[in-house]
Amino acid sequence: MPTRYWDSPVERKRYAKGRPADEAKLLEEMRRIARKRPRFGSPRIHDTLGKRGWSVNHKRVARLWREEGMQVPKKHHKKRRSPCGGSEHSCVRKRALRPNHVWSYDFVEDRTEHNRKLRMLVVIDEFTRESLAIEVTWSFTAAQVVEVLGYLFAVRGVRRAYQQRPRP
Repeated sequence: MPTRYWDSPVERKRYAKGRPADEAKLLEEMRRIARKRPRFGSPRIHDTLGKRGWSVNHKRVARLWREEGMQVPKKHHKKRRSPCGGSEHSCVRKRALRPNHVWSYDFVEDRTEHNRKLRMLVVIDEFTRESLAIEVTWSFTAAQVVEVLGYLFAVRGVRRAYQQRPRP
């Protein structure tokens, strides 16, 4: 189609996106380094490429790293646990095997209609889910908690395991 001023067709020039010739070799070298050193990310891969004689921009390495979906694998931490589930006084939660085997206690808060805080000490048997004690007061001291547990020990016998509920 002729233009208004010239009698020649309009040429449309578009950018032809092309990959450099050495990109396949670069990707292969990046994969080779990543297989040898799996904890290396794109910055360290770029440094290693530089040491191996590649003159390549760090942004190009990062782009290829991202486009190829390469990732540093997550670390797997070994969990250390004793075979019996922890020592007698450890924070590992014990599983109740019979009634009165494991007790749990927790503090629960609520507010009155006048916005005063009420605190409750709740003690339950883990096996039967029976509520052993619910003490309600404005605040608790350590002596009050020991007094409630002492009463339960006197009535129900001394427990080998009791635990405080973990906070969410």
